Amino acid sequence: MKLWKKVLAATAASACCLSFAQVSGFQNLLQTAEPVLSASAASGTYEDLTYSVNSSGEITITDCDKTVTAVEIPAEIDGCPVTSIENAAFRRCSNLTDITIPESITYIGKEAFSYTPWLKARQAENPLVIVNHIVIDGQTCTGDVVIPDGVTSIANYAFSSDLGLATACSTQMTSVTIPDSVTRIGSSAFSGCKGLLRVVLPKSITTIEVASFYQCSSLTTLTIPQGVTTIKSNAFAACTGLTGLCLPDSLTKIENWAFASCSNLTRITVPASVTSMGESIFRECSGLTIRGYADSTAQRYAEKYSIAFADLNNPDTLLGDVDNSGSIDSTDIYYALFHVANIAVGNDSGLEIQQIAAADIDCNGAVDSTDIYYLLYYVALHGAGLDKSWSEVLAK
Repeated sequence: MKLWKKVLAATAASACCLSFAQVSGFQNLLQTAEPVLSASAASGTYEDLTYSVNSSGEITITDCDKTVTAVEIPAEIDGCPVTSIENAAFRRCSNLTDITIPESITYIGKEAFSYTPWLKARQAENPLVIVNHIVIDGQTCTGDVVIPDGVTSIANYAFSSDLGLATACSTQMTSVTIPDSVTRIGSSAFSGCKGLLRVVLPKSITTIEVASFYQCSSLTTLTIPQGVTTIKSNAFAACTGLTGLCLPDSLTKIENWAFASCSNLTRITVPASVTSMGESIFRECSGLTIRGYADSTAQRYAEKYSIAFADLNNPDTLLGDVDNSGSIDSTDIYYALFHVANIAVGNDSGLEIQQIAAADIDCNGAVDSTDIYYLLYYVALHGAGLDKSWSEVLAK
């Protein structure tokens, strides 16, 4: 029975690999016919596996015989490398207890192994299921989660509650620390993790993917690191615990609904580097003030959507002026230190809401040592005659 499958696999894969031969005139013809090849010839079966082949000659495992008990994925099929496992490829293989995954696999889709005995056994060994340096599942994680150094990516939906159902991670995971070895956090990776209070993002990522932290409603502490250039749609939508945020100077693009329904978000600093802002980014953020710079994309966006705007280089802007004196000096540093010290021992500092907002330099929702550092740095620079803007100070 399996012999004819191997013959079919060899035929399909050989046809695919032939399409990448550098034969004069033939290459252009293949490029023209690529949609047809993708839909027909570039697919096949290998033993109990079904696969597809992309235009670069790389193979993705797309399905499997649901009755299998053990599977060995090959590193290549007739010379074409096997590099990916498609979404739900092994989902509900209810007898699958053993699977061999080659190092050639660099991408694993969402719920690739959901509802398999193999995944349940791996979860029992360690709530963080890691394959080829990819976190593919964290559904059973609780408490403070530290992703180990060496992990390079977090799969789509890795910690997201399945079909909206409550899971351990969606209600009991309180913090996540992600190392700098991680270069990609997948779409909806932490979507629906409503118990998540704090996230430490790595400096190595450049994009916050679609809905990565959607509906993380308890999230209060968040710093988006320098190096991030794009925040995609719904990335932080419905994060109702966020009250303030300072976006990095590396950022250039914010997509549709990125912070929609963040109903308690009152202030966000948008740097001059941002040149593209999508539709309804701050929809249902009724008390928001955008802090930015005159004639910037942020100011024009605020005017278009009738959102309050504060120019960071305007003396009337509260940032740093804790005592509301019209200048930023040692007195403001004193008040910020006084607030931090009192909060640390459980006392009320006596500062008004607007004063606390002025002292929250990095806009993370809390006044802490980082804000004291920025105030000290700002005052020292200006004391030395260096008239640096908050944008330049915050870039340090």
